[in-house]
Parts: sequence; structure tokens; C-alpha cells
Amino acid sequence: MTTVIEDLLGTRLRRAPAPADPAGPPLVLLSAWPQTLRSWDAHWAALAARHELVAVELPGFGRAPLAARAEMRPSAQAAALARLLDALGLPAAVVVAPDVGVPVALRLAQDRPDRVAGLVVFDGPASFPPRFSWEGRLLARSRTARALTAAAGIPFVLEIVRRGYRRRRPPLAVVLDHLRSAASPRRFGRQLAFVGSYAEELPALQARLRDVRVPVLVTWGTEDEFVLPEEGRALAAALPQATWEPLEGCGHYAHEDAGPAFTALVERWWSAVAPAAPLAA
Repeated sequence: MTTVIEDLLGTRLRRAPAPADPAGPPLVLLSAWPQTLRSWDAHWAALAARHELVAVELPGFGRAPLAARAEMRPSAQAAALARLLDALGLPAAVVVAPDVGVPVALRLAQDRPDRVAGLVVFDGPASFPPRFSWEGRLLARSRTARALTAAAGIPFVLEIVRRGYRRRRPPLAVVLDHLRSAASPRRFGRQLAFVGSYAEELPALQARLRDVRVPVLVTWGTEDEFVLPEEGRALAAALPQATWEPLEGCGHYAHEDAGPAFTALVERWWSAVAPAAPLAA
């Protein structure tokens, strides 16, 4: 198995080619905030053995190139992701999206359904006001709170990492990679501007949830204290083709906390919704 890490169209991505006998469509893996591509390390080898993979840090996130402030909103990020998938020439993919990737993936399915075979979304906002912790609500509403958090940078990321997990403790090298995404107050401030766009962006997204016409697995860490599980249940109820499967005992970074149970869940779901092209053997 080989992987390639490169910058393309303002994004940073890691790729693994399709195996000789792929088990289903390509998987496009987005990153949570404030994480990097390395949040997928624990799942990479197992997924790459069965699928073509593209893990993406969208413009301004992770260690991708700094984005203009106007780009730091879900609609603009969805357009950037569509351009990337067009450039890669991928067929319709299953987009796997945690946290800030949730509104991006949903918007992509609304605007470019030709690019999406299905979605796996978890632990991110899709309604307004989002069902956040008090800190999240403050960041979404207050420019001053975002400015102070941008100045805090690395201590804030360390606290998010500490509180975001319930079962897993990521290796130090992975934590250090995540910290590099927040090393610059200017860069981190742009990422926080994405959260600040929710008041404008999420109501429009929520109004069009019925337009998402692909199968969607909505899963969630039942112990996510940042984006509450009630957000996931409401999203699943609003989507035409949703499956709701909570991940018991997992925190905000639910895919990492769940480990192999997460990939098994995705495989079972795709086998049920697309039996002609199952993820599982």
C-alpha cells in the first residue's frame, strides 16, 4: 500500500490508490477541527486495503494553505471540495465527515449530488442554533470570544484534545501535528471565522436538508460534550434517507474513540443501503 500527501487547489490531501478488488466507492475523509489528516491514522491501513481513499484538509484547516476569510464558511468549503473531486476525477464517493465537515458534506450533497454516493456524518452542526456546549455557543455568537480564543491558540487545542476523547489517547506525534494547525493566531482566527459563519450559513443549510437525496449514516459519540447527541438525532430525523446509529461511550472524536467498531459500522450501513456495491466482503 502506498500513500501520497500533497497540496492541491488550496487543500492538503493524503491519497491511497484503489486496491485491485475494491469493496465499494471511493471514500473521502474530512478532518475534525482543530485536527489534521493524522486523525485518520488508526483507520488508514484497514480502509486503504479495501477502498480508494482521499483524506482532505480543506482550505485553511489542519495544515492546508491559509484561506481567505471569505472562504471560511461551509458553502465555500463545499465548493472547494467539489472542485477538488472534479480535479481528481473521482466517481461519486462516500464522504465521511466529522465536526466542521458535517455542514460542508451536507452542502456538497445539496449542491453537487453527482459527486456524492452517500454520507457518513457525525459530531458536527447542521441546524441553527446548533446544540453546542456553552463554549461552542459563545464562539458561534461572539466575535470577541473568537478573537480571544485565536490568541490562546495552542492551550485551547490542548484542552479540546483532552476533553474530546473518552477512550482513545492519540500518540504524542499526532497531538503535536494537530497543534501545528493552531500555531499561528492569524490562521487559527480564520478557522474560528468558520464557526462565526454559522449564524448565516446553518439556517440556509437546515432549510434544504430534504434536498439531500443520498443515503446518510448519522452516528455520534454519546458522550460528546461539544456538539450534543441531540443535534445528531434531529439531523437524522430531518434527512429523507438517514440511519441513526450512536456510538456508545465515545466522545467528540467518535471515530477515533470507537476504533474498529467505527469502520465496521460504516461497512454494515453501506451493505444495507447499497447491496450491489457493499463495503464489506
